[in-house]
Amino acid sequence: MWLHRPIFIFLTLIAFINYGCMNWVVHRRATPTKETPVASGPNTTKVRELTVSAQPTVSNPHVPVMLLYSERWTEVEEVVVTYQQREYRNNTFNPLIIPPSLLFLALTPIILALYYTIGHEKPYYNEEVSEYGCPDIPLVFLYGAIGYGPCGVSTGGNYRDLPVAEEIRQTDPTVELRYPLAYWSVQVKVAAQGVKWQKDTFLTVITDAEGQRRIPLDSMFKEFSDAPLEVTVILTADEAHTTVHLDSQVSEAIYTHVKK
Repeated sequence: MWLHRPIFIFLTLIAFINYGCMNWVVHRRATPTKETPVASGPNTTKVRELTVSAQPTVSNPHVPVMLLYSERWTEVEEVVVTYQQREYRNNTFNPLIIPPSLLFLALTPIILALYYTIGHEKPYYNEEVSEYGCPDIPLVFLYGAIGYGPCGVSTGGNYRDLPVAEEIRQTDPTVELRYPLAYWSVQVKVAAQGVKWQKDTFLTVITDAEGQRRIPLDSMFKEFSDAPLEVTVILTADEAHTTVHLDSQVSEAIYTHVKK
């Protein structure tokens, strides 16, 4: 029995030595205070494209081939997320809080039941403190049961604000922007099959301020003695190219329209 007394005295000394031992612990606010979208410049990809916005059809043989030369920018949009941070003064370890914490931990169901049936304010609970990552009332008692006092126990205004923390997150999907390439040269090659027309037409056209250009086919069809079986229009500009195929029905419609 006498051996227990020195151990008890030793544990009591440790408890009083550590009593009031404080340190500062950083807690970040649970929800971001601000989200700012920004475009990620280094991750932007640029692709030049030749697209056809209009071409002749059986019902509209008078429509010219309309090309668009543009540059498509694909940007990975990012969001800068801002969080508030605080340093809270904490009890790191104190064995003296173990007995009352065990008692309150056992009474937690009764305390919560009283809160939901009678009151609207949780005892020993600070919503603002909890927003910064400090535990709710049941966890406060659970921490206290092992002698550790988290910031929810000993705040009392013992905190200091820190500079905001920022994180960059990528969003999905990506953002696409299209810019017309004005006054750019485009090579056009027109080939016809099924007619006695032994040459291919090569010409160079210049896009307008909107990156577009009309290519009428009437003058070429006027040279044909009969409707071609197929007409191919190949558009080329630097890194981009596209092809327009006019089948026999469309060619017949264009030929009939031109010969009227």
